[in-house]
Amino acid sequence: MLFRSDAPENSLEALRLAAKNGARVVEFDVSFTSDKTAVVFHDDTVDRVTQATGNITNLPFSSLKKLDLSVKHPLGAGFSGIPKLDDFVEECLRLKLKMIIDLKTYNVPEETTATVLDLYKRFPSMKSCTMVTSFFPNLLYRLRAADPDIVCSLSFRSHFVAYSTYEGISEGMKPRFSGMK
Repeated sequence: MLFRSDAPENSLEALRLAAKNGARVVEFDVSFTSDKTAVVFHDDTVDRVTQATGNITNLPFSSLKKLDLSVKHPLGAGFSGIPKLDDFVEECLRLKLKMIIDLKTYNVPEETTATVLDLYKRFPSMKSCTMVTSFFPNLLYRLRAADPDIVCSLSFRSHFVAYSTYEGISEGMKPRFSGMK
């Protein structure tokens, strides 16, 4: 079965359309730009859904703002660009949508933790409608150590080993695994 979205994934329009169509929960991914702006974006690169190429972590937000999510979308023009995490969360709350926030930002644990903790501080109602998930337990450990009231869930898929499992937890700790044979 072919599925076609009526708005580009992770766009504010997709979020609004999901709420309009009766969704009560949304899942979205967090990435950081080169200037450490938290954005809602799924892929490591912008290639699949925009007219540009490159890794999202190598691009400043000022460049991302100029990218067009409509270019490769089947319905064409008229959509906003890649949203900042703050704007997306604020819109979820406005629409009364529960959130599952997926953290893929294993390489910047301090920024990730600070960003998520700041969201919970500015939007206390997130504690009753949000779960944070990640394949990287070090990120969840940092969050729960800072605020045990944040609901977290460890994601898993077979043949995936989080290389940074113990990174940042304790100086000198070594990962138990270095990969799957």
